[in-house]
Amino acid sequence: MGPLDNTHPYGLLALGFAQALAQERFSDAHQMLASGSRAALSVSDLRATYLRMIEYGDGPSNLCEVMIVDDTMPKKTPEDLAWVYVAICGPGFSEAVAVCVVDDSGEPKLRIEDWGRP
Repeated sequence: MGPLDNTHPYGLLALGFAQALAQERFSDAHQMLASGSRAALSVSDLRATYLRMIEYGDGPSNLCEVMIVDDTMPKKTPEDLAWVYVAICGPGFSEAVAVCVVDDSGEPKLRIEDWGRP
């Protein structure tokens, strides 16, 4: 298909994840992850990784914005639904999280692909 509108449900799911991170609701963010990702990354690990990403900034995140939603990624597996890039910004920093929306037992969940800006 190709690029999807950033208000597509997959983009909104990823946006909710980024907003949960920005608001330091790490348990909520963790629940949005696919089962394999939840097993590989504890809530504490998720918190530490996120805070390390923004540690050079001067304050907490105050803006999350979906930049790209694309369902034609290379190396797409049958469970992959879309790739989403969400900007996470705050005073003195601009970062992002890239996630893959996956079908996790019939429910869209997230697999983290990359932390930080490219």
